[in-house]
Amino acid sequence: MLLRKYDGKQYPETNEPDEYGQYEWFRADILRLYHNGIEFILSLKDVQVFEDQSWELIEHNSTITGKPVSVYEIGKINFNDIVDYNFNGDEFYIYPHFFCKYLYKGTPFEKIYYQNTEKIYETFE
Repeated sequence: MLLRKYDGKQYPETNEPDEYGQYEWFRADILRLYHNGIEFILSLKDVQVFEDQSWELIEHNSTITGKPVSVYEIGKINFNDIVDYNFNGDEFYIYPHFFCKYLYKGTPFEKIYYQNTEKIYETFE
């Protein structure tokens, strides 16, 4: 799936980050529907979970003191923020395109959370 800013001007020639460091178009995998929209898998990341069940993302220079857990970064797009779609794609990307409002700090995601790749019932918000 290609997620695109509905009023974006960069596709397909460029894709420069905005003031939030976000991009006007990018690929994501559909995960599932939720009551208000669609969830997408954005990336695979690692978090560390501490004894008190708090957690943090593991960055390149992080000191690991908690239990490392691989997680999917999941973004939720509200149906109201999907302006249009093209299931056939185009000559540049033949998979479906969703044209979305980017209302959330340069993204179309009303919420982003993390889900354990091995225990799908365990989420980190």
